[in-house]
Amino acid sequence: MSGCPFLRALVISYCYGFEHIDVSAPTLRLLNIEGDEVIKSICFKQAQKLLFLKLHADGPGDNIERAWASDLLKDLPKLERLSLGTGYIKILSAGINLQVLLKAVKYLKLNGVNFNEARELLFIISLLESSSNLEKLVTKSNNKAAGPQMIMKEFGFNDCCFSQLQIVHIKVKTDYKHALNLIRFVLAKSSSLKILTFKGWVLGRKHPSCKVI
Repeated sequence: MSGCPFLRALVISYCYGFEHIDVSAPTLRLLNIEGDEVIKSICFKQAQKLLFLKLHADGPGDNIERAWASDLLKDLPKLERLSLGTGYIKILSAGINLQVLLKAVKYLKLNGVNFNEARELLFIISLLESSSNLEKLVTKSNNKAAGPQMIMKEFGFNDCCFSQLQIVHIKVKTDYKHALNLIRFVLAKSSSLKILTFKGWVLGRKHPSCKVI
C-alpha cells in the first residue's frame, strides 16, 4: 500500500482475495477491514497517524499466520478508536498479554467476546490496562455464560485502575451472569465512571436494561 502516499481512509468490506495487507501509508487516518474470516496477516510498516482501526470478522479462519498478531498494535501512537470483532479477538487473545501501550485510545469496542474463554477475559483486562486514557468501553457477547468461579478467578486478582473511563456499555444475548462480574470489576476500578448500561437477552426474551449514572 506504499503507492498511495496521500491515502487517508481505507475500507475493505467482505472483499475476497485479500490474504496479506502491508500498510505503509504515513497519512492514513482510518482503516476498516470486515469479512467472514480474519486476514491471514496484517502489518503496519508505517501508519503512525492512524486514528481509527476497525477489524471485524465472523471467525478466525484457517492457516492464519499468528506471528503478526503480537505486533499488530505496536507503533500506533495516535490510535484513538479501536474496534475488534469475534475473529480478531480470538487471534489477538492467543497471546493474552499485550506488550504495547495504547495511551491515545479513548474508545474501545469488543464485538463478540466469548466469556467462556479465560484467555479472552485476560485479553480484555490486558487491553484495559494498556489503554490508560480510555473513556468509553463497549462489549457485546453472544456466547453462553461461563461458571462464576472461573470469571472471578480471572477478574479478582488485578490491581489496575481505569481513572479516565467514563462510559461503559455491556450487551449479552444469553445468560448474563458472566457479565455481572465484569460490571463489578469495572465499578471497582473506575473512579471517573459516569454511565454504565447493561442489556441482556435470554432465549429471545429481552430483559430490562439496567443503567447506572
